[in-house]
Amino acid sequence: KKNSFFALKAHLINPSGQVLYHTPWKNELTGILRGNPEALFEIILFSHVGCQECRVLERSIEEPLRGLIDEGFIRLRIFEMPQSPQDEALASLVTCLEGSSEFRKKLINRANLTLEYAQLEKTRMGLQASCDSEEISGRLEKRAAILKEAGGVSLPVLYVGKTSGSQWIRLSGAQPWEMIENTLSKLIDSY
Repeated sequence: KKNSFFALKAHLINPSGQVLYHTPWKNELTGILRGNPEALFEIILFSHVGCQECRVLERSIEEPLRGLIDEGFIRLRIFEMPQSPQDEALASLVTCLEGSSEFRKKLINRANLTLEYAQLEKTRMGLQASCDSEEISGRLEKRAAILKEAGGVSLPVLYVGKTSGSQWIRLSGAQPWEMIENTLSKLIDSY
C-alpha cells in the first residue's frame, strides 16, 4: 500500500464532484453484481433506468469495464432506485427483476423509457415479476437512506473504492469514461 486514501484525495481535482466518503453500506445492500465477489476494487452505481443521464452513463461504462470485470480485477454493483415518487413503479419492477441483466440492458438502451415499455419488454422476455411489494419498497428505502448518508444527492452517482475498504471516491452525474478510468488509475496506483 503506497499511499492512503487521504493522499489520494489530495491529488484529485474536484470540478466534477469527486469527493472522498466514508460509506456505510459494506455488503448489506442487494443489487446487481457483475464480476468476481472477491475483486480487489469495486464500482458502486446508484442509478435509475428511467433517468436519461443514468442510462447514458451505464451504456458508456459497460464496454470499458467488461475487460476489468472479466479479469476479476474489479466488480460492479448496481443499485436501482427511483429519482422521485413518480418513478417508484418502474424502479420496483426493475428491482424485482434484478436477476436478469438482459432486461436491464434492454431498458438502458431504450431512448424514451416508460413503465409501459418495461412491462411489455418483461412480457416479451417471458420474465416473471412476483416480488413482495413491501420487501421491494423496503429495499428501495434502505438504498435511499444509505445514498443520502453517503452524500449522494441526485442520480447517477458512482462510488469507486477498494472492495474491503470503507473510504470511497464519489463521482456525481454522467461522467465520461475517461474520468472514471482516471479515478480508478489513481486508486490502483495508491495501493
